[in-house]
Order: sequence, then C-alpha cells, then structure tokens
Amino acid sequence: MYVLGGFDDYTGQPLDSIEQYNAVTDRWTNVGQLLQETSGTACAAYKTSIYVFGGAGQNDVRLDCVQVCV
Repeated sequence: MYVLGGFDDYTGQPLDSIEQYNAVTDRWTNVGQLLQETSGTACAAYKTSIYVFGGAGQNDVRLDCVQVCV
C-alpha cells in the first residue's frame, strides 16, 4: 500500500512524500518524493506506475497536473 502526498495538520502544508506500508513488519517507509507537494488528489495504479491527478498545493491552490510515480 502506498500513500502519496497528503496534508500535515501540524504545519498546515501539503506533503510531497511517497510512503509504502509493509504489513509484515507493520512499518511505513519513505520510498520517493512527488515533483509537487499536494493533498486531496486522485490516484490510479496502472502497470508499474502510479498516476496522481490534481489536488491542492501550497496556499490551497488547485493543481491541474498529472504526476507519474514509477
């Protein structure tokens, strides 16, 4: 399972991290970084990539981009 981006309630800023959960070890690992920090996105996995659509960036500005994570 992966979590891409998100929102840090403490700082009030969107995140650019890509985290992977390992159910065997019950641990999260940082495995990458988005090109643009974002929260409230839509994501889809296809073959070996994860596509991240839109979301909200800094100062809640709406994003009109697609980010591809391989």
